[in-house]
Amino acid sequence: ELTFKNQLVEFVDTKWTYTPPKYWVSKSNYRFYAYSPQTSAAAIDQASGYISIPGIKTDGTDWMVARAGQKIKTLATGYTVEFTMQHILFKLEVRARVTDAVANDPGVVSVVMDKVQVGNFVSKGDFSQKFDYLPSGSEYASEWNLDDNEAKASFKNLKDNVLARTYTTLIDTMSVPQPMTDDMDLLVTYKMTFSDGRVEDYIFRNPLKSIFNVASEMDLLGGNSYRISLIIGPETITFDAGSEVWNEQFDSSEFIN
Repeated sequence: ELTFKNQLVEFVDTKWTYTPPKYWVSKSNYRFYAYSPQTSAAAIDQASGYISIPGIKTDGTDWMVARAGQKIKTLATGYTVEFTMQHILFKLEVRARVTDAVANDPGVVSVVMDKVQVGNFVSKGDFSQKFDYLPSGSEYASEWNLDDNEAKASFKNLKDNVLARTYTTLIDTMSVPQPMTDDMDLLVTYKMTFSDGRVEDYIFRNPLKSIFNVASEMDLLGGNSYRISLIIGPETITFDAGSEVWNEQFDSSEFIN
């Protein structure tokens, strides 16, 4: 008999709460599993405790699972159920700044980033947990069935973002894990206004494989964070990109002349 079945637990005021309350039974064995956010489509395998979530879309929702769950053998009462939640999507950030040389140049009035677009990502997939730890390398692919029939996703920022010497985040999003493909790219347009009244427009477009310096294959892994840093200045265009576990960071820096 299940004590909980897809039970909603919410953080209210200062604690996690649910209703109606359930009570510990002494000298019983419990296994707890969790995911977030709640959906009626989710299923938990009773034997393994693994979680399946079909139809996950790239819509800004941060899907997480407690891969290892928690087992409790009650000898008394008053136990606390604790989970370590892990992201199953990958995070992507694009940010930009100007160099000190540009910021200190009296001849430059402003640098305005008016369009940033990174795209052509598979936007939907079914998740089926296979591991009680964060998978790496080729392992992640066995947990995902990607929907290639769904329209590809592109992430955009069309605001006029005035850049300074400190970074401005232009895109901060999430997507289903997938291989990096040749058609994934970054498009940037910006303008520089000068003290003599000139306004010059610039456009930059490059494949993600080039930005991340990928010779052949690279997977955008769930639970990983990817960052592209754009630096506007008089230097030669260069790249620096990467990925690490979400709690850390893998950076890509790019100088744009």
